[in-house]
Amino acid sequence: MQHANQKARVTSGLIEDAKVWLSFLMEYDGRLMFLPPQWLQANEINLHSVASKVAGAFVYGKQWFVIQYPPEWQELNIAFLEYYPIVVGIDIFQAKLANHRILMVTDNMAVAHVVRSQTTKHQGMLKLLRIMVGICMRANMCVSAEYIKSKDNVVPDYLFRYLQVPEDRLSSFGLCREPVVVPERWLPGIYRPDFRQ
Repeated sequence: MQHANQKARVTSGLIEDAKVWLSFLMEYDGRLMFLPPQWLQANEINLHSVASKVAGAFVYGKQWFVIQYPPEWQELNIAFLEYYPIVVGIDIFQAKLANHRILMVTDNMAVAHVVRSQTTKHQGMLKLLRIMVGICMRANMCVSAEYIKSKDNVVPDYLFRYLQVPEDRLSSFGLCREPVVVPERWLPGIYRPDFRQ
């Protein structure tokens, strides 16, 4: 702006970003722990996710969940469908992941880029990104992501391909018999992505 009487246009995206910060500042207690310099590697803490047009899976330690996508979600961008279980998993396990730097792995390059750069033009993913940034600020965690080949993402891939996983197969992966209950706010019938893209 060149003159004091000029008006600046505030975009809806800027307003949504400000809401994330305002929400954090309203809850912030003034305490902050310095994060350790080392990153928790996904394979060290068994933190993985995977998705397809039909379902998404997330594994943390011995715990896991699978979210089946409704038919109307199957037309959504695959990057959104891959990112969705990551954000849900970070939300569910935030208390255990708090005060750490976490390096996740994903078999989707676009998702790895969005998590690393914390920006995207896709409105549905941007909505999820704002949620994840808010979670990370409140839990004092830093999350980054690296790309891995799909063939190396074995456990979550198995979980969502075989939604009725035999108990002996779960134990061979070192996983709990029962999945973690996904909070109702994250169920596809309740959570509404932006269907414009």
